[in-house]
Amino acid sequence: MIAFAIAAFLAAGPAAETDHGLVLRAMELAAAAQAEGSAENLRMAARLLQATGAAPQEGTPDLAGEWLAAADAMDPQTEAAAPDRGRAVGPGYRRGVATPAGAVEFSEIFYAGQSATVSLQPTAEADLILQVTDSDGGEICQRSAQASSASCQWIPAWTAPYQITVRNTGARETAYYLVTN
Repeated sequence: MIAFAIAAFLAAGPAAETDHGLVLRAMELAAAAQAEGSAENLRMAARLLQATGAAPQEGTPDLAGEWLAAADAMDPQTEAAAPDRGRAVGPGYRRGVATPAGAVEFSEIFYAGQSATVSLQPTAEADLILQVTDSDGGEICQRSAQASSASCQWIPAWTAPYQITVRNTGARETAYYLVTN
């Protein structure tokens, strides 16, 4: 089932615009492939992530590359697919961990007049809060992400860095994926 869904998307060609849902879906599919021990499905999830055009944000690992290496370690006999090249500028993602009652903060520059989206997906049931503020500290958006994803979308009035905060209001450490455009 995983292989069919990924193969259908890849056959359609590279996405003209990255859909945050597809990036998050690739991450979910990779987790399932790792749990199944399926090198083939893990490679397909990596290709799906690459096909979206999303790239790791600065200082974070290349998940598609990690998945391809893990697939090679699981089954070195399976032929590795040639890597797809993403856009030089475009969406980004990061994998992170929020400690209990802790927060992770970083900034991203978004361009004036262009739709800006930040999506947060916890990897398990969680009490995470996604918050975006402008350079003056004004709140742009605040959303709760528990078992499902949460997204903030807006159109910046000016090109500037925006502060993104992932806050864990729960009592246990929680892993998450965050996708930006």
